[in-house]
Amino acid sequence: MLRPRRALIYTAITLVIGLACVVPFSGCGGGGGNGGNGGGGAADVTGRVVDDGTLEGVVGAGVSVGGSQATTGSNGFFTATGVRSGTVSFTINAATYDTLTQSRTLTSGTNNISAAPFFLAPTRFGSRGAVSGTVQTMGGASVGAATITIQASGVTFTSQSKTNGTFTVYNVPFGPGSLSAVGSQGEGTYGPVGITVDEPQEDRGIIKLTTGPPPPPPF
Repeated sequence: MLRPRRALIYTAITLVIGLACVVPFSGCGGGGGNGGNGGGGAADVTGRVVDDGTLEGVVGAGVSVGGSQATTGSNGFFTATGVRSGTVSFTINAATYDTLTQSRTLTSGTNNISAAPFFLAPTRFGSRGAVSGTVQTMGGASVGAATITIQASGVTFTSQSKTNGTFTVYNVPFGPGSLSAVGSQGEGTYGPVGITVDEPQEDRGIIKLTTGPPPPPPF
């Protein structure tokens, strides 16, 4: 009576061991096609380079990405082909602008990233500063596409706010001036108010647009 029981136990153990061997090998076979996160095939990419202050396209900027070279054309657009997919580094150069290096993630095939442009900061020079801030409504909502104007030393300097309301007006001469802003969709106006630029970077903080009559000029 013992031998049949031993045979049954031996058969059960053999079956369990067999299943344990089969499961790992089937799992390993299914994962071989991933290839890690090193990127797949080649990618083509269309993008845009804009002035960080005016948000206008920068024409003639050189774009280097993944061994491919391109030059921006009308309105700052460029197309680079045969770029390695995955996370790649863009280096952008243009006369009178600071060099920009920024990483983006590309997929195999065609990529259009122009809706999230590269912002080039104008090179600052001499006794001049950059005036920045954030445009909001009285309710605290960000105001994009607002026009910001600074009058200083008899010259007018303009900028446009990004979708999050932030702006920078570059190369404003040191000294007194005035700042004003107006929303593009009737959000209201701000200023003009008197300012003094005496630092390379002046942060005006939050600028609230109002819908009432503007105050008189500061001078």
